[in-house]
Amino acid sequence: MTAPLPSGCRERTIATATLSAMHLVEAGDPHAPLIVFLHGFPEFWYSWRHQLTALAADFHVVAPDLRGYGGTEKPDTGYDIGTLAADIDALLAALTAGETTPRPITLVGHDWGGVIAWATASLHPERITRLVAIDAPHLLAYLRSARVHPGQLAKSWYIALFQIPGLFEWQFRRNPYAMMAKMLRGSAVQRDVFPREEIQHYVDAMADPRVLPRALAYYRALPSLFAQLDDLRAPVTAPTLVLWGAQDPALGTELIEACRSVVDAPFESQIFADAGHWLQQEKPAEVSAAIAAFAAR
Repeated sequence: MTAPLPSGCRERTIATATLSAMHLVEAGDPHAPLIVFLHGFPEFWYSWRHQLTALAADFHVVAPDLRGYGGTEKPDTGYDIGTLAADIDALLAALTAGETTPRPITLVGHDWGGVIAWATASLHPERITRLVAIDAPHLLAYLRSARVHPGQLAKSWYIALFQIPGLFEWQFRRNPYAMMAKMLRGSAVQRDVFPREEIQHYVDAMADPRVLPRALAYYRALPSLFAQLDDLRAPVTAPTLVLWGAQDPALGTELIEACRSVVDAPFESQIFADAGHWLQQEKPAEVSAAIAAFAAR
């Protein structure tokens, strides 16, 4: 373990149709309505620790490590958006296998986890009851918005940096703690949520030399996205809630309206004025309450 289990939580590793080992942390009644949380970069399941404890009384809450992260399998390939969405569809199938009465499933994603959640809702709509995206756009919405708001491309400058093989890996390994602190605190408004001991958990999660190249593979697979755009054009038919930190330095709030255009279902949004990119950690109680109220409808 690279981080302590929150109170009342348990961990296990399961096999799915796409991955031989997917590590997850969960809590709550395994027969209750299901909420699955998908983390982003450079995180792991631990970024959902507040939501796992806050929502376990009423839901079966599950936070996996995504492909390439933590205790989950780390193949060399499969970091394109279609495969990543298939991973989540397979996870949901495994979590509900053998159930005679379908449980409602709310899929929640932040950052890359949100991008994958959007794609899963487009590509595998039959599996998802509700969708929550946190500081994460649908990829089609991002591309449409970038045409109108070119400043968004400037905010995404780091994606170009990540395309250079070996460069970010070299920078990170020179001083892992300093680089992780810069990424987490630098994109937060409520910086005190990242004290040294919390940052160290994320550093420890990257200690496996296989993790960072695979985490960056998500970004390096983006050039292949254009071959998959047609697959993502199916509208999202699940009721959708979008939560956003107004001071996110990487993703502007104009993306919310762009996301609305890809949803053919009830759509809600909430902007948090005094928060940055790490919304579920900067505003844990408010985010947990918003998710709980939306998932319980």
